[in-house]
Amino acid sequence: MSKKKTKSQSPKRSLPKFLSLRKVPRPVVLSVAGVLGIVALCALLLAGFTLRYQNRIYPNTYIGSIDLGGKNTTQAKQILDEKIAQFPKNISILIDTKTHTISASEIKLEYQTEKTIEDLLSIGRVGSFSQNIRELLASTFSKHQRQMAFTLDEAKTDQFLTKIANQTGDLPQDAKVILGENDTVTIQSAKAGNGVLPAQLHANLRTALGLFQTSFEATISPLAPTINDAAAADALTQTQAILAKAPLTFTVGEAKTIADVDRVFSWIAYDVKKSPTQSSGWIPFARATEADTTLVVRLDKDKIKSFVQDFAETINVEPENARLLAVDNKITVVKEHVDGKQVQLTESIDLITSQLTNDSPGALTIALPSATTVAEVRSNNIEELGIRELIGRAETTYKGSPENRQHNIATGARFLNGLLIPPGQEFSTVKTLGKVDGSTGYLPELVIKENKTTPEFGGGLCQVSTTLFRATLNAGLKITERSNHSYRVSYYEPPLGLDATIYLPKPDFKFLNDTPGYILVQNKIEGTKITFELYGTKDGRTSSLSDTQITSTTPAPPAEYGNTDTLAKGVVKQIEKAHDGATTVVNYVVTRNGQEINKQVFRSRYKAWPAKYLVGTREDTPPTTQ
Repeated sequence: MSKKKTKSQSPKRSLPKFLSLRKVPRPVVLSVAGVLGIVALCALLLAGFTLRYQNRIYPNTYIGSIDLGGKNTTQAKQILDEKIAQFPKNISILIDTKTHTISASEIKLEYQTEKTIEDLLSIGRVGSFSQNIRELLASTFSKHQRQMAFTLDEAKTDQFLTKIANQTGDLPQDAKVILGENDTVTIQSAKAGNGVLPAQLHANLRTALGLFQTSFEATISPLAPTINDAAAADALTQTQAILAKAPLTFTVGEAKTIADVDRVFSWIAYDVKKSPTQSSGWIPFARATEADTTLVVRLDKDKIKSFVQDFAETINVEPENARLLAVDNKITVVKEHVDGKQVQLTESIDLITSQLTNDSPGALTIALPSATTVAEVRSNNIEELGIRELIGRAETTYKGSPENRQHNIATGARFLNGLLIPPGQEFSTVKTLGKVDGSTGYLPELVIKENKTTPEFGGGLCQVSTTLFRATLNAGLKITERSNHSYRVSYYEPPLGLDATIYLPKPDFKFLNDTPGYILVQNKIEGTKITFELYGTKDGRTSSLSDTQITSTTPAPPAEYGNTDTLAKGVVKQIEKAHDGATTVVNYVVTRNGQEINKQVFRSRYKAWPAKYLVGTREDTPPTTQ
C-alpha cells in the first residue's frame, strides 16, 4: 500500500509575551494611549507657540502694569526705555503717617533693559520640557508677572534705609558690656522697641523698583533686640578675665609704657554671631530666643597696633653709618656709627593678644620683641670697605656768581659730602639731595626751566652736579643718566659739552659704582672753587676724554627788550646774556689692562639764546615844594 505524501508545514512564529496585547487589560491600553496623546498634544502646543511667538515674548507677560506679551526685542526695548525715562527721580516710602524719600540718582539706580528682555524671552524656552510646558500654559491662561533687572549701590542704599529705619518708632537696644566706675564691667540690659527692619525695607524697595512702582508702604512692628542679656553674659565673663590683667606694662630695654584699664577695654571688640536661619537687623519678638545670637569677644588688633606704633616711635632708631673723612689718602672716622633698633610690630601684636587671652591671672609686664639693625659702616670694618686711595677728582669755578648762587652751591655740596656708595649701586644726585626749598636751607636764584631763566630755590646746584660728573669721568665710572643745559653756561666752560644739569624730579645725574669696593664722595669749597674727590679701590682702569667736537654752531638771536614799570623811564637793565648755540660730541673711553670696558658718547645740543633787557617805563614824580 502506497503512503500519501503531505506538504511539510513550517512552525508558527509568535510575538514575545511582553509584546503581546492579548493579555493587557483594555483600560491600561487606553490610559497609555491617552498619556501619549496628551504628550503629543503638548508637544504640538509647544511647537505651535514657539512658531507663533518666534523671537517674541509669550503672551500675558507683564512688568508691573506693562503688558509685553507678543512684543519683539525692538518693541519691548522701546516700551521699557520710555518707561525708564518717565520714572521719577525719587521713590517714596510711607511709614505710619510719615513719607520718606530716596533719590534714585544717589543710590545709583540703573535699569538693565537688555538683560530684562533676555530674561523675558527665556520664559518657556530654556528649561526642561515639562518646565517649558508649565510656563507656556501659565502664559496662556494667566497673567505672568516679572520684574525689571537693575543695579544699585547696595552700600549706599543700606545706609539710606538704615537711616530711615532709625527715624521710625523706638528702636530696641542691644545688651552690651560697659566699663563703669571703679573699673568694673557690667551688662547694660537690652530694651525692646518697635520700628521697621532695614532688611525688610530693602526687600520692599527692590520689589517696587522691579515693578516700576514709585512708592511703597512699610509697617511698624514690635521688635526685640538682637542681643539679649543672656547672650551678653558669657561676653561679660571673658571681658572681666581680660581686664583682670590690667594695667599692662610694656617694656623694650629700659623704655616702658603702661596701658591702663580704660585703654585695654578699648581694645575689646564684640561681634554678633547669628544662627544660620536668623535674618539680619533687629529680630521680631517671635524670634527673640536665647539661641538666636551669641556675643563673641575678640581683641581689635588694629587698635593694639596703633598703641604699639605710638610706643615704637619713641624707641625706633634708624642705623647711622660712621662718617668718614679722607685726608692725604688716609681714612679717619669723624663720627661713630649708631646701630638701629626696631620694635617688631607683628610679633608684638601677637604676643599681646596671646597674653591677654591665656589663663595667667594678675597684672602683666610684657617685654615687646625688638630687633637690632647693625650699621653697615662701622669704625671696626673700614678696612673691609675698600676705601684706600683717591680714584677721581675734579674742580670747577663759579667766580662772579651772585651771592644766592654761591650760598646754594655750598648748601648742596654739604648734602653730598661724606657719602658712601656700595659696590654695584647706582647713585642719584636728585634723590640724595632730597627736598630743595627754603626748609632745607636754599635761597631763590636763577635756574633754566622750560626754555626760560627764572628764579627758584636751589639755583646753582648744577655747578655741584657738573663738578661731580667730571670727577666720575676722571674715576672711569659708568654714567647712567646725564643731560646738558638748554643753553651754554659760562661757569662750565671750558670745556664745552661736559656739563650736567639737574632739576627735581628730572633731569637727574646718575652713575654706577662698578668698582670692587665702596666709594667715598667728598667735596670742599675754597673761595669760589668747588672740588669733588672720590676715594675707593683702584682696579687698574684708566679713562680718557676726546677733545670736544663742535659739529654745528648757531649765532645768538638779536637782543630782546621788554618794558617794566619796576624801573624809571629810560633805564635799561640787562637780565640775560647772549649765548651762541652749538651741537657738540665728546667721546669717553675706559680701559683696563689694555681692554676697553666702557665707551660712551656725550652729545649736547645748546640753543642759541638772545640777550634780554628790561626797559623802564615808570614816570618818577619830582618831590613837591611848599
